[in-house]
Amino acid sequence: MLTVIQGIPIEKIVKQSRFISVAYHVRTHDDALSRLTSVQNQWPKATHYVWAYILDPGHERMTDDKEPQGTAGAPTLALLQKHHLIHTMLITVRYFGGTKLGTGGLVHAYQDAAKEALAQAKLGQEQEGIEIHLLVPYSQWEPLKKFMADNALNVSVDFSQTVGVQCALSETLWDQIHDTILYKIAPNSQVVATHRVPLVLPYP
Repeated sequence: MLTVIQGIPIEKIVKQSRFISVAYHVRTHDDALSRLTSVQNQWPKATHYVWAYILDPGHERMTDDKEPQGTAGAPTLALLQKHHLIHTMLITVRYFGGTKLGTGGLVHAYQDAAKEALAQAKLGQEQEGIEIHLLVPYSQWEPLKKFMADNALNVSVDFSQTVGVQCALSETLWDQIHDTILYKIAPNSQVVATHRVPLVLPYP
């Protein structure tokens, strides 16, 4: 399934009304509310804050935020559904410019703004992955660090008595590099924990 990794705000002017739309990655309803609050703070005193999100298939919400029913939230949600997106939220801010657009005009305006926001967003492929926690001797950290960088793996590191390394990756990749890490590069390292996590990989 596809999801948004990072969105870029886009702006459109339709008959003096200003529309600002942006896509976000969200994992929970609380994430969505937090994003909405952030948008309201960034673009204050707007006439409408229209949004829609899909967390998982069948777990979705939307609002017209005082626009005529079905003219704003519904076309936004339909766009997310059309692109088979999950864990994605679209928010469109409208500053009313004084000219009414009519129901058809509103549908097109919100749909076009949301469509452009999605076109500008960076997408990723979401799949189940595995998070590994390693304890690595200091003497073997630099070769492991280089190996991780060469394989484009992002790690978080904690330096204490040993080097604590945390990394999320696909289970297929872990199967491929497991022996190389534990028997060649860092043979004195120890896997202290593994658990499944949602993983987002770049989408072409």
